[in-house]
Amino acid sequence: MKNLILLLILVTIAIPASGAILITEVYYDHAGADTDYEWVELLNTSSSPMDLTGYQLACGGTDYSFNVTILDFEIPGCSTAVVGAPIPVPGNGNPVFSQAVVLNIQNSGTMSDGVALFAPGSDPAFDCPLDAVIYGGANTNNLLDESCTIGAVDAPDVSAGNSIERVADAGIWATQSVPNPNHVNFSFDCDGVVPVSERTWDGVRALYR
Repeated sequence: MKNLILLLILVTIAIPASGAILITEVYYDHAGADTDYEWVELLNTSSSPMDLTGYQLACGGTDYSFNVTILDFEIPGCSTAVVGAPIPVPGNGNPVFSQAVVLNIQNSGTMSDGVALFAPGSDPAFDCPLDAVIYGGANTNNLLDESCTIGAVDAPDVSAGNSIERVADAGIWATQSVPNPNHVNFSFDCDGVVPVSERTWDGVRALYR
């Protein structure tokens, strides 16, 4: 019986809770050269820390393999992490990077581009992403979203200095004129508990009625 319990524990630990990670903001078009200033924000909606070592953050237009970054950090529970180029400045929101790396995110236009998160060992050119945001014009290249179907365009192409930010965990996106790294712009359910930092005053008052 003890061996069976131990086996169940090991199996549970081995299963990555990949669905708990969301892409929540993308800054892809800096005023001037983009190379050292682009970033992507990720959110861990689980209350437990998650080791993202080996996960892949990918971007592109024809498919997601234009640029693939292998992640190598742990994200705390109910928290954000920012991956991107190593220079924080006021124009890109002064992000604090969990992993500093040049991403080469495409700027979109009449045809959409996308950023997606993939499980370790996946092929971003063909496999289904764990989460994705598609932005810009029409999705003529048939980029897949997290449902593993051709995705609808989530956000418009934005002007230089703006970001696209998730404003609801259901996958609703909007233009953010002031980039907002290291902080999400919506309340989210973190293993059944909305983090205090994300609660509205109305929500806090409701807890004590």
